[in-house]
Amino acid sequence: MKKNNEDQLKSFFEFGKFMTQNKDQFSSIAQNMLSTKQLLQIKQKATIQQEIEEQRNYISSHSHNIKQTVADQISLANKCSLGLEKLKKIYLEDLVVNKPMENCVVYVKTFCKPSKMNAINLGIEDEKSNYIHISLYNSEKSNCDLKYLDQKYPLNLNLAIKNPYMKMNAVGHVFLRNDNPENILFLNSNQQQDNDKQLKEFNSLKQKGNELFSQKQYKQAIEFYLKAIQFASSNEEKIIATSNISQALICQNNYQKAIFYADRALELDQTHQKSLFRKATSLVGLYDFEKALKVFEQLKPNQECEKHMEECKYKLNKQKNGFTQDEIAEIIQKKQGQKLVNFVGNIEIRRTQKMGRGVFATKSIRKNEVIAVCEFVQAKINKGELLVEYIDTENLAVNLNSQYFIREQLIMEMQENFYLRKVLSYLYRGEINKDYQIPNLKEVFVKKYYQEGLDDKIELTAEDVSNIVNYNTFGSRNSTQLIMLASFFNHKNVSDVLLIDVEDKVVIVSQREIQKDEEIFITYINQSDKDKEQVAKDLQKWGITEVN
Repeated sequence: MKKNNEDQLKSFFEFGKFMTQNKDQFSSIAQNMLSTKQLLQIKQKATIQQEIEEQRNYISSHSHNIKQTVADQISLANKCSLGLEKLKKIYLEDLVVNKPMENCVVYVKTFCKPSKMNAINLGIEDEKSNYIHISLYNSEKSNCDLKYLDQKYPLNLNLAIKNPYMKMNAVGHVFLRNDNPENILFLNSNQQQDNDKQLKEFNSLKQKGNELFSQKQYKQAIEFYLKAIQFASSNEEKIIATSNISQALICQNNYQKAIFYADRALELDQTHQKSLFRKATSLVGLYDFEKALKVFEQLKPNQECEKHMEECKYKLNKQKNGFTQDEIAEIIQKKQGQKLVNFVGNIEIRRTQKMGRGVFATKSIRKNEVIAVCEFVQAKINKGELLVEYIDTENLAVNLNSQYFIREQLIMEMQENFYLRKVLSYLYRGEINKDYQIPNLKEVFVKKYYQEGLDDKIELTAEDVSNIVNYNTFGSRNSTQLIMLASFFNHKNVSDVLLIDVEDKVVIVSQREIQKDEEIFITYINQSDKDKEQVAKDLQKWGITEVN
């Protein structure tokens, strides 16, 4: 303890001596009110300069070759073959003792002449005026002289250090150690100028994007962020611009694309907080509260995050247990142009004695509860247009031309789409035999493109598809639709549920209280039609002659 105090006292007096010798410089420093951190940085730089100068003086008066020391296995194994563009830019202050910073790079320049003892020793500083010395092993021949080193490692030499590794020596001093020459890249003045120019261009484009964003010109802001990515020289810069694009898309309610760009940023840094938050926010925007909650849980705890998590939990509970009429209206209003996620609530398909199968409540369902969100059956041709053809009829009968269009597209698509073939095989085609397999709704319909494990030997003839389309297409005033889940409901003259079209999905909402184990029915006509004769006429098309 006594010796440590003496060393600290000696260091203090040496620093005092250094300040006395440089009183003019420090007079100016005092006038400019430098911080404690800046003073410590100057002290650190002076200490490194003094150590290296003492080594040079020793070498000049003695014949000295580089001596081999005990190998550092961590440093030897610390190799990086990646290009600079794939590495994350960090600073000396980000380094951790005894931990190689994998897939990272720190840019530095030398501030004093080199020396050699057990390795080549350089004094280096980064852009934030952090100072440290680095020992380069296996870089030069043991008998190289100072003149050679001065030429190879001149003052203000720009270096890129890949996978920087900081150690602490026996007396508590930290330094960088490198045993792999390929980790050290020499940046000539032209290259450094190019890097500086590239960074300046990146910052300029990003700043312009930020200005447009603040003016709510999100589309234009995205264009500048995309240009900025082209000038990004580090992963950190790419993450910033890419994540900003995600935020701009959120402001446009384009949640699907916002998730895409948030994921691109997270591929570079899976812990990037802003990108995680933006992905979670986008999932909430898509009403995928369950996934959103899992992303929120990856964020560092803070008041804002906890607030959003509580809102997400509340909305998840509402999604599972029921929305009010006002909330349903809000969903429809906000979701135009957006994609709802598939959702199956407290319902399942069961066998029935009369109709073969039907949809039943697994728990009590309240009035106005969203019990399912399901998509139209669709064949993805070229750009993936929905198989919906608009019709111009005075009643709600299914348009035969639209049915023909749907049938032909399904026959073409199901040849290679096993998922589509599997779904079609579940739909009613005129009879339900004893071998009919009751589908698990949450496995089949929520996992939209799930193909693993599906039976690719399912055989459906053109006649089967024709019957499926004939029995399962719905007519509306705007379109003819083949809907997955809705096709499993048996029908009667008064519907238990309301079907609301939202883009490529239909939202199924209960219109009354439904008891556990009760079968749920739909009607195939527009019940809002006040013309009772027209309602009766439409019902007769489905073989229903009684009207409540």
